[in-house]
Amino acid sequence: MSSAGRALNSSESRGAGFVLVELIVVLIIAGLMVALTIPVFTSSMEGLRLKAAVRDVVSTMKHARSTAVFRQIPQKVSFDLDADTYRVAALVAGEDDGLPDGRRREVALHADLRISAMESGDERIESGEGHVVFYPDGSSSDGAVTIRNEKTDEVSTVTVDIFTGVATVSFGDDRG
Repeated sequence: MSSAGRALNSSESRGAGFVLVELIVVLIIAGLMVALTIPVFTSSMEGLRLKAAVRDVVSTMKHARSTAVFRQIPQKVSFDLDADTYRVAALVAGEDDGLPDGRRREVALHADLRISAMESGDERIESGEGHVVFYPDGSSSDGAVTIRNEKTDEVSTVTVDIFTGVATVSFGDDRG
């Protein structure tokens, strides 16, 4: 093969591949894109954490209301504002709360979430323990629970209607 033929083959092979500098530039751009999207995912995860906790509180309240109506035994949802936990129990001592042993538990909020306040009637509780009671006729005691995400400062309030016992959620509502 002549030297002209070899030069032609080597220039063809260089044009078909990538130069190391091109690969490094592409990797740097991909790395920047990943670095810029991580904070977006992190902040959206924080918001989802609050929403999931609020959904769980509402679900617990619905369960307590349903159990009170079905079993004709008042049910109490207790919130410990100091420990940031909540639990369901039958209001009448010695009565079964309707939960199988595996489901009977105290639920702790994620480390970034706080039960910042609880309202019952005109009383606002910011420490200690508060309760919402669900009665066999479907009604409940008056109550509202405020949950705050300490990292994002987002707030959500679960309010229980005294007549229907239905829990509703409002996001961004800090009653104090």
